[in-house]
Amino acid sequence: MRGTSTSTSTSSRLARLTRLAAAAATAALLTTGLPEQASAGVARVGPPADAFATWVDAAGTVWAQRLDGSGAPRRLLDNAGPGTRALVSRDASRIVLLRAAEVLAAPAAGGPVRRVLDRSVDAAVLSPDGSTLYIAENADLGRDGVIRALDLRTGAIRAVVDPSWPVTDLDISSDGARLAYSSGVSLYAVGGLFRGQARVVDLATGADTRVGPPEADVVSVTFGPGDGVWLTAMRGDDDYYTQPFSSPPYAPYPNAGAAPEAAGELVAFGGGDGMAVEEAHFVAAAAADGRRAVPGDVDSVVVGGGSEGVYAQVAGEDDLDADLMLAPADGSAPVPLSVDTSYAAMTVNHGPLPAPLGLRASVDALYPASEEPLAGDTARVHDAGSTLSVYFKAPLRGIGFANVVLSRWQDGRWRRVGTLPVLDGQVRIRTRVTGYTTLRLQAGKERADLTLAVRNVVTLTDPVAGDRPLLRGTVVGARGGRVQVQRLVRPEQARPGRRPVPAVWRTVATAPVRNGRFALRVDAAGQAYYRVVRPADTTHDAGFSESVVL
Repeated sequence: MRGTSTSTSTSSRLARLTRLAAAAATAALLTTGLPEQASAGVARVGPPADAFATWVDAAGTVWAQRLDGSGAPRRLLDNAGPGTRALVSRDASRIVLLRAAEVLAAPAAGGPVRRVLDRSVDAAVLSPDGSTLYIAENADLGRDGVIRALDLRTGAIRAVVDPSWPVTDLDISSDGARLAYSSGVSLYAVGGLFRGQARVVDLATGADTRVGPPEADVVSVTFGPGDGVWLTAMRGDDDYYTQPFSSPPYAPYPNAGAAPEAAGELVAFGGGDGMAVEEAHFVAAAAADGRRAVPGDVDSVVVGGGSEGVYAQVAGEDDLDADLMLAPADGSAPVPLSVDTSYAAMTVNHGPLPAPLGLRASVDALYPASEEPLAGDTARVHDAGSTLSVYFKAPLRGIGFANVVLSRWQDGRWRRVGTLPVLDGQVRIRTRVTGYTTLRLQAGKERADLTLAVRNVVTLTDPVAGDRPLLRGTVVGARGGRVQVQRLVRPEQARPGRRPVPAVWRTVATAPVRNGRFALRVDAAGQAYYRVVRPADTTHDAGFSESVVL
């Protein structure tokens, strides 16, 4: 498995590439220049049955799911906090959470969760046996970057290497003998482009060796098949499609016509006015020969690897979300994976899925936040039959799973509906309303009620003209009763600087409602506007149809 970085994204392009996809990685390849799939009857290489991904979604929920698409995602923890990253050791024995101000560790099969570090880290990776956590800490320690090894059994910590630039990513070989890292800086003075490199440390001898093309501005690294190093490099727009990487012996960096400009001791893409002239792109490729994980005019970011190949998030020029793909070790066509995530902080692991972590948060308060129909109408009186998303705020103490009890006022008493999770400090209720509805959420001593106002919905079908026009239509909401047909006597009158004089409507006929339908004829006295009204009752506000000319 690869490590994960908690550092800030180096550009808006990287943020867009790694944005959350609500339903990413479907069963079709991107069509922007990828090679064709194997023909019918030829076995397609895919992830092994024990491969799984671990990620944290925007609400702070930690997930794990098999990469072959078997089984549903497993919820490991809720409310882990913004910016949390999850790591699992290669042998799937330990899970670690990198949080904003601490690092937590626990047995992946279930067990106590311990705080192993009382500060945040910028990147981290677990040793294959889960006994050591390698961490990178950058400028907040008064230096550009340092990589340390934390013994999770004893708490002992030691320095491994002191890079000259901030560390952006870490990974470790399958035998635990070599540590790969990427380090670099964002050149904010010239548009936020990045300058970085990939290196590998021999943990026995301490030898620190640069790998990959010297012109590759590396932002992340991983060990792939045969423990070969794969990297993600940032490229400028001008040379992205024409020459992503040179081949050994590595010709000088071409820069494709963009004049390089000095920025301290660094060389960056730049124009004559000091501003960036190239859009950033990302290419996942092998460090040894520059072979791309996913060919074609696409961006790709490597997120993990194993003997089966390397995993990359892939997006075309106009794609809003990234797809997860496996680039097989045998060089065959990339395989799209049906995993519902394209989060930047995804890691790939092998072995049994981790067990849910036994942490629970407590609800500090409950209060309604808003109720909004899914159709987008934000009116506070809702149409009968509409489906609403109702939100309650639920601030939490601590991290972990938290639930509230949902009840509804029905037949003169509270009836329990079920329990709902608290996610990212709020509770979402999706409900269909047919009349005035009062909901209650409760967690311990905390309680909050909300009443949803609902109106009848009156709809006219095509009226039938004539001496006695026929009006017919439907009512959604109140059952039975009668509708009123009203004629406009005086339209609304505007008054400068004052409230308008309301329109005056006069009831000219009534009709019963049977099975939600009505029909009646009207004695029309000359041309006028008419409407149908279902008056208010104890559980509905009045509903009005559109007006028609008869």
